Amino acid sequence: MLNTLLTILIIAPLAYGTTGSWAQLWVQGAVFGLLLVWALAVARGRRRAYRVPGTRLLLALGIFLLLQCLPLSPGMLKILSPVTWWHYSEGVWLSAPGSWLPLSINPRASLLEIFQLFSGMAVYFLAVQLIDSRAALRRTLTVVVCFAGLYALLAIFYSLFPNGRILWVLHLWPPGAAQQFGTYVNGNHYAGLMGMLLPLCVAWFLVHKPHTSYSNWRAQLVDFFSDPQASPHLLFGMGALLVAVSIFISGSRGGILSCCGALLLFGLLLALRGFDRRRGVLLAVFFALLLGGVGIFGWEPIFADFARLRAADGSLQEQRPDYWRDSGQMLTDYPLAGTGIGTFVDAYRGYQTVPTAGRVVDHAHNDYVEWATDTGLVGSLLLTAALLTILLTAWRQLARRRTLMSNDLGIGCLAGLGSIALHSLTDFNLRIGANLLWFALLWGLLIAAAATRSRAGRVTSDLPPAGGAAGRVAVPSAVLLLLGFLLLQGGVCGGLLAFAPVEGVSLRTVGERQLPVLLAASRLAASRDPLQADYHFAVGNLLRVEDDRPGALAAYTAALRCRPLDGELLQQTGLLLAELGRDTEAERLLLQSVDLDRRAAERWRVLGNWQLRQQQREQGVVSLRRALVLEPRRTRQYLTMLILAGLSDRDLRDVLPALSGPWIDYGDYLVERGMTAAAEQAYRHALALAGSEKSGAVAYHRVARYYARRKEWALALQVITEGLEKRDGDASLYRAAGIYDLRSGLDFQAREAFQQALRLNPRDSWVRKQLQVLNSGR
Repeated sequence: MLNTLLTILIIAPLAYGTTGSWAQLWVQGAVFGLLLVWALAVARGRRRAYRVPGTRLLLALGIFLLLQCLPLSPGMLKILSPVTWWHYSEGVWLSAPGSWLPLSINPRASLLEIFQLFSGMAVYFLAVQLIDSRAALRRTLTVVVCFAGLYALLAIFYSLFPNGRILWVLHLWPPGAAQQFGTYVNGNHYAGLMGMLLPLCVAWFLVHKPHTSYSNWRAQLVDFFSDPQASPHLLFGMGALLVAVSIFISGSRGGILSCCGALLLFGLLLALRGFDRRRGVLLAVFFALLLGGVGIFGWEPIFADFARLRAADGSLQEQRPDYWRDSGQMLTDYPLAGTGIGTFVDAYRGYQTVPTAGRVVDHAHNDYVEWATDTGLVGSLLLTAALLTILLTAWRQLARRRTLMSNDLGIGCLAGLGSIALHSLTDFNLRIGANLLWFALLWGLLIAAAATRSRAGRVTSDLPPAGGAAGRVAVPSAVLLLLGFLLLQGGVCGGLLAFAPVEGVSLRTVGERQLPVLLAASRLAASRDPLQADYHFAVGNLLRVEDDRPGALAAYTAALRCRPLDGELLQQTGLLLAELGRDTEAERLLLQSVDLDRRAAERWRVLGNWQLRQQQREQGVVSLRRALVLEPRRTRQYLTMLILAGLSDRDLRDVLPALSGPWIDYGDYLVERGMTAAAEQAYRHALALAGSEKSGAVAYHRVARYYARRKEWALALQVITEGLEKRDGDASLYRAAGIYDLRSGLDFQAREAFQQALRLNPRDSWVRKQLQVLNSGR
């Protein structure tokens, strides 16, 4: 069974980090299946069961997380989570009054995350039960270290010779995979896994150091090549070095820092347990080889990656602190039980203040913050208590051990856990299936290193036996876990298969013959995966095309029960209620949709249009202005829409936000209407706004081009000069100044402007060529 567990763990990272639905079905299903096999062996008396540290607290945590998904009455919800109750009151309860709903704002996501967490708990439990002797511990460490070294070597080779496919022959990388490494879409998660394993590899390397004294270095050199103990020592050292080098070249800043922190922690703990000069020399040589190995691939990309953290003005170019600050308000609103594990992406939209150019913020990029917002005070206390219980149990056991192997492996496990603890400050490694399983194995190895006895005998572990009832309890528990997981994850995969004909189909292109087929596929998907809101939403959309509004409302309501805080679902339900003449409920749903999805321009745009149609001019103008702030590049479409709605020029100006781009677009619109004076007034207002904008140089170029099209070179140059007064270090403005100087016949001034542009941007070959022409004409 131990070999099976190790095989599952090796497959987990290779299955793209166990992040896809099918990979989770097979990998996590195999873990639960192995747990059942172990339980049956214990029930038949073929294996001994031990009491696993932290089991009761982990069980309490699991029960609490399941209770988050349990439907509750509105009165109970108001007591446990007033903010959740209020959102339900202004949302889903308007179409399904009084329905019982859970604390989790997305029960499907919570259940999937719970079973992933249960699979990690199962790996920890099985590791403690199966690694119950020194022989099993040695076998496990050998397999783990060899896998880590070979996987790192594979990742390094692929980084040198990529071809756009995963491991050269598998699927193409997804479009959003900008930093893939190994078999991970995100190199940060590869580095998180390897950061956990690196201290363990170094510890195993030290454990295999030959214990022989030499009279001189010649005897040591001869023995190094002839001693059979030297080969595994060298092999494991090379494996550890490959793991460390791969972390550095993965491009993960958090991985590099946590790797260095883990090695520092490893050295400190090793020193506290007793200093050995020869082992210290080995570590120093390892560090030197690591620096040299990374140097082969070049330090420049690493330094450049860290340099990108700071902008030219010294400000921090990193949005993670903004996510954490926004999450603080989430903690305030959901202090006791959180929003439900795995629901950060659903809750964060209502608190997001930082622009992300349409990218969805699906994680807090801090495991501690995300766990706190997901599970609240109760979940945080339970998890902390469980991990501290395991840690203190292992520490007390290690303190009594005197063998080098126990101490080194215990220190390696602690340093590996320290690595992921550091990396979790800036990433979400423990939300990745494979990394969670290996994290759980590390805890199991820590207990095994502390509890297994060095001397062979009938009793090989210091852990107390579990008692005769262990098998009778373990078998039904394992069966329940396996069946529950297969029902949930199997439904997810079955829903994906059923929904495949509907995926990516636009309702605008659906014909009458195609509509029944798509509707049947959507209903089949919803029956297989009833907690997936998207399938019910698709059914509702197709029924609206058929003009079956009551049926569409029922489908939308079913979708809202699955994801009650989804802005799009709330908005479409509100619009449907408006079609049914229920304007009061419609308005509340539309307002709730923008409150819960505040960075989505579409929510504000739809709300603004609806308010204008309801003769709510002031509210509509405010909503449309908020929408334009979020998507200023669509100003011309907004202007067209507002003109068709009958708004005057004064109304149009009221809609425009305090951004230069929309005002320039408005000026262009006025030019097309022949209102030149009003257009130039709009341009001047845009330039006044551009001075305080980061991308304000674009505004000066656009206004200057307006004058250039009219052959008014002096005015174009005046605009660019005004821009240079406020943005002196912008090479593009100096380039434009040179062009307009040339058009005005000011060759000397053009030469000076081009020289300044070339100084700021030496790669501009066009400017260099213009300077050569000007200099040749002196």
